[in-house]
Amino acid sequence: MLTAFQSLSSRTQGLIWYGIVEREPAEDTAALLGMTREDVTYGTDAALQQLTHACLRTRLTASEDPDSPDFGRLIEEAVRPDSPRDSADLHTHMTHCPHCTTAYEELAALRDAPSTALAEGLLPWGGRAYVAGDPGERAVGGAGAWRSGRPCRIRAGTGGRGTGAGSPAHRAGAGAAGGGPAAGGGVPGGAGRIAVP
Repeated sequence: MLTAFQSLSSRTQGLIWYGIVEREPAEDTAALLGMTREDVTYGTDAALQQLTHACLRTRLTASEDPDSPDFGRLIEEAVRPDSPRDSADLHTHMTHCPHCTTAYEELAALRDAPSTALAEGLLPWGGRAYVAGDPGERAVGGAGAWRSGRPCRIRAGTGGRGTGAGSPAHRAGAGAAGGGPAAGGGVPGGAGRIAVP
């Protein structure tokens, strides 16, 4: 999921991270991302849909089975929130294709429990515990870290979309040090890393 997330624009990453994972109020997310409250309200669902499509595309592209791309539409239909369409052909294909199986499971998880699925897919450890905790007490990333009052150290020189302080991309590459989808004061795409002592 992290690869798909990193393929999205910084704005989309921010909407997903702050609006869905961090569950920040729309006003706070808007302030963090330099958007209006309406942009956040109407853009968060669209951002999640963009991630869903990127996840599916990433999984199908990684498959060595030449038939996998043909199952993309069937996977989307099978995980529709309203009146999903089951396919015997898809289930037969998934018995021997781990990429399509993972895509199906990932999309179903994003549909059923997006906050948990995103945290588990974007954080290298403890995603479920992260979203279950009190946002004001989260030790790493986003506005939750700022509200907690815990000390953080910023490391310069990491730059790039989705790799700054607070970004899941940073968390995945930072080992035991934390960080998340934002940098430069929590906005995705800035430079710097955050490490929590």
